[in-house]
Amino acid sequence: MSVLLPGGCACGTVRYECSAEPVLSLNCHCRDCQLASGSAFGSFLIVWADSFRLLTGEPKFYRKISDSGNPMLRGFCSECGSPLIIRAPHRPKLVFIHAATLDDPGCYKPTMDVFTASANLTGLPAISLPCGFVASGLPVGLQLTGRAFDEETLLRLGAGYERDAPWWRDTPPATLGSLDPGQAGMFLEFSPTGAGVERITLSEYCLT
Repeated sequence: MSVLLPGGCACGTVRYECSAEPVLSLNCHCRDCQLASGSAFGSFLIVWADSFRLLTGEPKFYRKISDSGNPMLRGFCSECGSPLIIRAPHRPKLVFIHAATLDDPGCYKPTMDVFTASANLTGLPAISLPCGFVASGLPVGLQLTGRAFDEETLLRLGAGYERDAPWWRDTPPATLGSLDPGQAGMFLEFSPTGAGVERITLSEYCLT
């Protein structure tokens, strides 16, 4: 079996490996993931259960009913407390791996953020920007969250984006098509130092 994604907890008691590429990589901002990660969101790779296996140790699970009404089993190391995986009984073929537990977390490339409404509970300023359409023609939006009391930076970012990015002018395609993958991960970052607006990839951006 070719191991693509090895990882484990902080103390090394629990080790795992995954032999397939992730189905999806995302950041979840729901309140449960905030509490589990101790941060503003939880970062996950979703993999097929038959490609995932434990090598040493066993996570301890606690059961939590999510806002959708479905039970979620959150697994963590009973020795060091590291959150490791999530199993969802209503989705038995999938395993959610906490990205921070990967031996090489640099391979984590999130493609979306979900349940971002919970991010607003922090009281931090946020801005939503259009960034194109998926192949089916549905719009794609990008929410950026800034530092406390730093609305000015977000507004200047939005103004720079509106000036230099084409997506806000676009309308849904008359026929189905697909976004250029090279464009789908691009947007503009405003530099508070006065260096202007520069184009960077979405995965490299972090305003907070």
